[in-house]
Amino acid sequence: MNVYNIIEYIIYLFTILTTKEIIEKFRARGLRITTHRIAVYKAVLSSLHPDADSILKKLKEEYPNITVATIYNNLEALEKARLINKVLTEKGSMKYDGILTDHHHLLDTGEDRIMDYFDEELTKLLEEYFRKKPVPGFHVSKIMVQLIGSKSGHTTITKEK
Repeated sequence: MNVYNIIEYIIYLFTILTTKEIIEKFRARGLRITTHRIAVYKAVLSSLHPDADSILKKLKEEYPNITVATIYNNLEALEKARLINKVLTEKGSMKYDGILTDHHHLLDTGEDRIMDYFDEELTKLLEEYFRKKPVPGFHVSKIMVQLIGSKSGHTTITKEK
């Protein structure tokens, strides 16, 4: 399936994780369990590719003493534990993704927005390609394509000159 409006359903599925389930995930990965870490993880799972500032804004009301450093430290710990992924936008800002299943990203340069793109055929094609033609001296552990462009009614490939 190569639609990206399935995102809302996937976000719903992620947001139904209970605090107990999150604590179990943290323990399984050896992460220290803190109230702020749980809150940051929930914020990533319940948002579409948030950045640290939007997470801070979301959590500031419930946790008035939370700092941007706390947000970044927790995001780093969650990414290192492979509970979230980092996604760099075309404009250089770092966003975070709680969807760990195979998918790709559409980077909309007009809106500096990231959309998830699910296409099993593309993923399998790329996996097969790298099985047949491995990159010398490099182990590919995950394939995630970022398509850069803008929303429009058709697909064209243009190259900058």
